[in-house]
Amino acid sequence: MVSFDAEAGRQVGGSWGKSRRLARLRAPSGRYLWLALDHGLTHGQIDGLTDLPRLFSLARAPVLDAVVVNRGLARTLAPDAPAGLVLQAFGRPAAMGESSAKVPTCRVEDAIRLGADAVSVQLDLGSPALSHAVHAVSLMISDAAAYDIPVLIMVTPEHGGEAWRAIADALRVCVELGADLIKIALPAELLDSDPDRLAALRTAIAGSPPVLLAGGPHGDALLERLALARALGFRGACVGRSIFQDPEPEAVLASLAAALDAGPKR
Repeated sequence: MVSFDAEAGRQVGGSWGKSRRLARLRAPSGRYLWLALDHGLTHGQIDGLTDLPRLFSLARAPVLDAVVVNRGLARTLAPDAPAGLVLQAFGRPAAMGESSAKVPTCRVEDAIRLGADAVSVQLDLGSPALSHAVHAVSLMISDAAAYDIPVLIMVTPEHGGEAWRAIADALRVCVELGADLIKIALPAELLDSDPDRLAALRTAIAGSPPVLLAGGPHGDALLERLALARALGFRGACVGRSIFQDPEPEAVLASLAAALDAGPKR
């Protein structure tokens, strides 16, 4: 039976190699603050992602724990950047249509070659191609396990129904598939949810590996959603647009780190 140490944000009983890699992806306090720079494959020349030297300088921010990139950009990061490296292993251009499932874009061997500390896969539970997506995610998790590489599942809950239930169900799917970390969004509507619903969601989070808040669009009530996430038991955040599309990205990183370190752990 897999169990999780929510206080330290790590899996209990895992291999030494995987535990060491996970430790490189979080702060000593146990929080995870990651910068997502993998949007270019989906959106092309998205605002804020054009000045690559400026972006990669953010990887040296002292409060940053890891950066998420596709393999093409991973090769341009400074090898001595202190932040951990999460290789985005799934994706697709937006031109393929919203109904298309994300597909593998690299292999675990690429992560090893690049010195990555983890790989990221994507799973949309509302996709019409869900069976193929689950199969692809499962294969990547199996391949990663052979080398003790942690796997983050970026999961999108099924659309429709109550948001808290959809999130709880999505977390359980990730647990069953063998995720080491989970990234998921919290819609703003949850801020006004019934306390009993939030308590049920908190129970689902407590039974999951470390859960990270997805940042979402720039200016989308991020700090309010982060406060709720911390109260529910999230261990950190993985944020892209709200950082690299802001005129002061270093200040945003600092405010996120302060919120994560000051907020409740349970």
